Amino acid sequence: MNEDYSRYFSIFSQVSKAIHSGENTAEVLEQIVTHITEILEARGCIFWIVDTCKKSIESQISHGFSYRSLECVDYDTLVTILDPAATDMVFVENAREDERIPDLERLGKRRVGSINGFFFKIAGPYTGILAVYNFSSYKQLAQHQKELIRALGEQGAIALQRTLAYDEKMLESLR
Repeated sequence: MNEDYSRYFSIFSQVSKAIHSGENTAEVLEQIVTHITEILEARGCIFWIVDTCKKSIESQISHGFSYRSLECVDYDTLVTILDPAATDMVFVENAREDERIPDLERLGKRRVGSINGFFFKIAGPYTGILAVYNFSSYKQLAQHQKELIRALGEQGAIALQRTLAYDEKMLESLR
């Protein structure tokens, strides 16, 4: 087994164990974005949880990308850049020149090269959007890197589904 796959498997195993041990969902998502940032040597990674019915960002967990403006992006801007209705992945080749990103300073546009965005159905109206930000423009991820992100993103969606199901059961019990 090559070194990348061995490392990927180890990370996937750690995240899976955290989910199955009942670890806090926010901590699981934090592990995911931290591992993705480090293993891909990316500028940063963010996992947004959006409610497509309310058209709102319910939560976000980030690592490595310290520009506060990106963490505070609004729903309309987020879905303009990374439209969950598109496909299961969006690639922004050159964030500095992309028209979907409205302002050079507002979203750290001058500091990001390319963006890879992935979408994960969670439950009900909730969708997960996981974005990886790279230093250089035009950085396409290799297939095995996309598979890792997809696998970890799905693990994050599973953790969120479990949390939502648990919350629903608790509400039902209280009723």
